[in-house]
Amino acid sequence: MAGTVVRQIPNTLTTLRLLLAIPLCWMILQGDFKGVLWVALAAGVSDGVDGWLARSLDATSRYGAVVDPLADKVMLSGAYPCMAVAGLIPWWLALLVIGRDLVIVVGALAFHTLYVRRRSRGPG
Repeated sequence: MAGTVVRQIPNTLTTLRLLLAIPLCWMILQGDFKGVLWVALAAGVSDGVDGWLARSLDATSRYGAVVDPLADKVMLSGAYPCMAVAGLIPWWLALLVIGRDLVIVVGALAFHTLYVRRRSRGPG
C-alpha cells in the first residue's frame, strides 16, 4: 500500500504543475511578477523532481508520459497570451509560440496515429 502511494508522487507533482498554469496566468495579468517568479520556479523544480522520482521509483506511467509535456505546453501557451495582454511582449511573439506548440502537438499526434498505432498492430 505505501509503495503504491509513493509511486503516485510523480503523477501528483505533474498534476499540480498543470494546475499551476492558472495562478501563473492570473499573476501575470495582475502584474505580480514576484509571484510569477515563484510559481515558475516551483513548476521548474517540480518538473525535474517528478521525472527523477518516476525513474528512481520505477514509477513511470502512461499518464505521466502524456500529462508531463502537456503541463509544460499549457503553462507556456497560457503565459504567452497573458504576457501579450499585459503589454509585456508583442502579440506576434505570443502567436508564434502558440503556433509552434500547435505544430509540435499536431505532429506528435500524427506520428502516434500513423506510426505507433500501425506498428503495434503489426504488418498487414
